[in-house]
Amino acid sequence: MVGILRQSRMIMLSTTSAAAITVSALDGLLTGETQGFAIDATTIGNAAYVGGPDGGDVLVGDTTTPANNLDHVPLDASNLVQSGTSAKMVQWSEAPYLRWTPHNLLLQSQDLSTTWANTRTSESVNSTTAPDGTLTADTLIEDGTGSTSHVFHQGFTAVAGYTYCFSIYVKAKERTRIAIGIVDAAGSFGDGAYTGFDASGGQVAYDQNTSFGSGFTPVASGIESVGSGWYRVYQAVTIASDTSPFVNVWMDGGSGVSANGATYSGDGTSGIYLWGAQLNRGYIPTPYLATTSAARIGIPQDYDTYEELFGILVERAATNVLTRSEDLTHAAWTGTQHVVITANSTTAPDGSLTADLVTKDNTLPALLNDITTGSTSSVTYSVFMKMGNWRYVSLQPNNRSSSGKGVLVDLQTGTILSTLSDGSGYALLGSSITSVGNGWYRVSVSVDPDSADGRFMILMRPDGSNTTWAPTWGGNTETIYVWGAQVEDGSVATSYIPTLGSTVTRAADDITATAFPIGSANSSWHQTKVLALHPASGTAVFGASLSDGDFNEEMWHGYEFPQPWFRAFNAGSSVAIVANIDTSWPGPDVMFRGAWYAETDHFNQALEGDVDTEDTSGTCPTVTQARLGRTYQGGNDGTVRLYKIVLVPRRYSDVEIA
Repeated sequence: MVGILRQSRMIMLSTTSAAAITVSALDGLLTGETQGFAIDATTIGNAAYVGGPDGGDVLVGDTTTPANNLDHVPLDASNLVQSGTSAKMVQWSEAPYLRWTPHNLLLQSQDLSTTWANTRTSESVNSTTAPDGTLTADTLIEDGTGSTSHVFHQGFTAVAGYTYCFSIYVKAKERTRIAIGIVDAAGSFGDGAYTGFDASGGQVAYDQNTSFGSGFTPVASGIESVGSGWYRVYQAVTIASDTSPFVNVWMDGGSGVSANGATYSGDGTSGIYLWGAQLNRGYIPTPYLATTSAARIGIPQDYDTYEELFGILVERAATNVLTRSEDLTHAAWTGTQHVVITANSTTAPDGSLTADLVTKDNTLPALLNDITTGSTSSVTYSVFMKMGNWRYVSLQPNNRSSSGKGVLVDLQTGTILSTLSDGSGYALLGSSITSVGNGWYRVSVSVDPDSADGRFMILMRPDGSNTTWAPTWGGNTETIYVWGAQVEDGSVATSYIPTLGSTVTRAADDITATAFPIGSANSSWHQTKVLALHPASGTAVFGASLSDGDFNEEMWHGYEFPQPWFRAFNAGSSVAIVANIDTSWPGPDVMFRGAWYAETDHFNQALEGDVDTEDTSGTCPTVTQARLGRTYQGGNDGTVRLYKIVLVPRRYSDVEIA
């Protein structure tokens, strides 16, 4: 049986489980096709989504077997690659509800003889079956040195203040216990933090979340069975200032679950099985991603609370210009007045104990942070808030004096009650309140400001009906929880970007499928579900494109406001433009389905069953890869969730694309 890892519950599935996927999950669009490419990010369970959270299938059709024979395999990095340079935080369907996309910052995660370094240890590579069913697990072997530690390690580049989680799969051999941690010195105890684990009993053996020296604060650790005697163990550590730390694995020759045997005399032959080392940001391990010579960023799947389904989330680059997004006690929030801040009072949406309690003092309870946005058009303010004993609160961006726009929300019902206005210098572009689980809501307000100097302002409100811009009221025991403030350019709130003292930029998602059975230049493409969060009017949102890796040969389908467009380029020149559908842009947060076909002298598109007029002139481009949510020619100014995509190397009829 070949195992497939699913995370976070780490359930083992057989290949027969993977083959049990039905074509109905793809709306039957591959039925009868002999070649094709399909992605279905909506099915919870079944085959693993490599690079995604628990649930969602990414499939590639076999080039020799009809697709309706279900001969599909999980899509791997050779087919679908995230070449964006930043991991990011997305919403999950289970607690903690806000997590990092899968990523692995360590190199050679399954080959312990490469990149890794040894201190009184050695390896025997590919010596047993790994948790994924492959013969890729190694044995770490102690040498015969007496009364010392036997260590295995790899260095990495850290950002001061970040929390990193080191995880590795372990299975008992002659030795049954290890300790893992993050430290300042390879192979030794200097400054660092660690936990000891027992792989024979599947439990913490000793010194859970223990620090030594200074500068490394352990925040979480754990051990979880993944079957066949394998366990995944992890240690999360906040690094104060060291930018060149190491992940360490100490072999342990002790006995019993309470004795620390990390310093002992080796016998030169005893070992323990290891596989799948990973380092990621955050407090828990993200789904495992194998690496070789480079770090790997996984495909972002976001949990859509509207449809209660996963979708591949494709976003433009964004910068959080608010420099202390989670610490309301910092001097950056010196404008805060008539409230008392109690730091780290409850669990934040990402599972960390970093959310602050805000208690009303008197008169006008306000949280204030003055920032420079760098833009005088389309700026979005957002923040995560949760009800304490008070439910009414407002988010009110303003220019620090006499202009601003905002919304009054109810944190008990998760609704926007009214809009708020001060002066005429700000225009309100949009607002939202979205549940992110465990009573938390993300509230956002998008504005056109009259100045690049802005103010992030949250006010606790006396009730749900007072729309005065700055009401004063009595009382001094009302409370709310606040976490994760963000200010960015654009008219929608993108995925949350934590900051620790400076602005932080998240790179644009760039997801491509570079090896798929297209067969010929002729093609048809279905986007069976697309959720587009539109940017400012006049810019563009794209579902997907096919190209040769350049804009010389390319086809794309999306919205060039105010209507949908299909466009094809051959040898750098536009050969087909189809943009006659009367259907206008459906608006933000609206699911829609698009399709197109392309063949020389035959180009057309459809939107929600509305078929356009065919363009009957032009040579079909020669394409070699798919790009999700973007084009090579124009990028993407919006945010798109892609749910189901099917590509076949032939021209559909007008009836088929409807």
